Amino acid sequence: MSDSEESGVAKAGVLNLDLRVTYDLNGASLSDLRERLRNTFDRAFAEGDITGSTDAEVEEYALEVISNPDDMVKMATRELVEGSGFLPEVASIVAKYGMMNPSDFVEMLAGSEELLRGRELAD
Repeated sequence: MSDSEESGVAKAGVLNLDLRVTYDLNGASLSDLRERLRNTFDRAFAEGDITGSTDAEVEEYALEVISNPDDMVKMATRELVEGSGFLPEVASIVAKYGMMNPSDFVEMLAGSEELLRGRELAD
């Protein structure tokens, strides 16, 4: 057992961030805004804004700014094939649901939709 396991403090941790931005372009270029968004995060990592005043250090990060649905499909496919990057759990999710009986899968999706609609009505 390592020192970090004995003390109850994890040595490494992974966090995923899902950020979607919808712009009113007002004449701005989407490619310029994509580059600005990427630069903002790159700068935040470089300047230590991600860890703040903690002792944590960013060992690695993966960042992709995507505006084209085809690029999203390519990224998801790459994640499934390589099983790396910032969506490593995708392969296990696909395997889990890929092994389900198709009618069970449809039933599960229908139940999720009903649950989500119930939440919308409650709000």
